[in-house]
Amino acid sequence: MSNNNIRTPVQQEIVKKLVENFGIDGTRVLFLNPDDHSDPWLNSKALLTIARQSGDFKQVATTYSEYIPLLKQIVWSSTVVDQHDRGYTRSGVATIGEKLPNQEIPDEHDLAGSRALRAALDDAGFDVTKAAPAVLNLNLPPNEHAVAQEAECRRADLARIHILATQKGLIVPSQDDPSRNDLAGYRDFLQHNFGINTTAGMGPADRARVINALTEYDPIAAAA
Repeated sequence: MSNNNIRTPVQQEIVKKLVENFGIDGTRVLFLNPDDHSDPWLNSKALLTIARQSGDFKQVATTYSEYIPLLKQIVWSSTVVDQHDRGYTRSGVATIGEKLPNQEIPDEHDLAGSRALRAALDDAGFDVTKAAPAVLNLNLPPNEHAVAQEAECRRADLARIHILATQKGLIVPSQDDPSRNDLAGYRDFLQHNFGINTTAGMGPADRARVINALTEYDPIAAAA
């Protein structure tokens, strides 16, 4: 596996061009994906810098969402808005004490923010590796970690949705069995706003819309 000190010629060229074009810290560009050795891992600061300087987006933002004590997980949310006013919002999660594939222990907030922003950029069709024009001609292998990344983002999105629904009073303890949840209000909300009663089969864009709708949902106004 490649690491920060031993890089292939392609990896060296990727780092060189990203540094030249965006002024990021090249020493923090890692290559951790065993299935795609040309896929760089960048922290949230580097990703923000590249996305904002690319000129592809009107807005790029990443914010802390919450800490889930039961799972010891930190959740961040990222939103990018492209030049056609299309918005993409995704969540990223990191577990306290989690290690990167190279055994490095990162800052959990930075890791969650990086995952959220990378997911939002992926949804927007933005390829970080090809952001520097001179890298476009490299013969790069396909990004084979997309399936695993989507599974992780899906898990984080669904956790975020259920937390928001609970905070908004749409998910409450069952009167018959307090150890179980009553999802009636939550399912009614989904049915009314999205025409379905579960988010299980939703794609990333639809999950982002549910997150946005729950964030803006006012239970007092809804009850009036």
